[in-house]
Amino acid sequence: MGACGGMVCVYHDAPSAVAAPDLRSHAGFEIGSGPIDPPLKQVNLPAGRRAVLRFKGLYSGLSAADERLDRNWLPGPGETPADSPVFEVYLNTPMNTPPEALLTEICLPLAYHQGPKTAQPRGLPRGVHPPKDAA
Repeated sequence: MGACGGMVCVYHDAPSAVAAPDLRSHAGFEIGSGPIDPPLKQVNLPAGRRAVLRFKGLYSGLSAADERLDRNWLPGPGETPADSPVFEVYLNTPMNTPPEALLTEICLPLAYHQGPKTAQPRGLPRGVHPPKDAA
């Protein structure tokens, strides 16, 4: 396995639409190339356009930030979520950062489209959420 990067969480379901016990997600970290040994599993995220919201604060506030991204930002520019999971990238760690200073990027994959579109918020059972203005 290559060098390790930031911690990541990939949501295959929208946390706001699926009960916690049924939520499908992967937690892990970015890696370079090379083989991955069990029990680890490789999860690849497709390249493409993304709305990225940088959130500062406690992890317990991520859900509200994600909801603002989905409900408030997404309809504004007329974007449409891609059929790809939303993911979070943790830019620092609670091991050496006070909770109120934690930085997380919420990454919402966006569809490619031509001409004006009407955005549809994603409270759907997929893991995609619009950008939110965070603290």
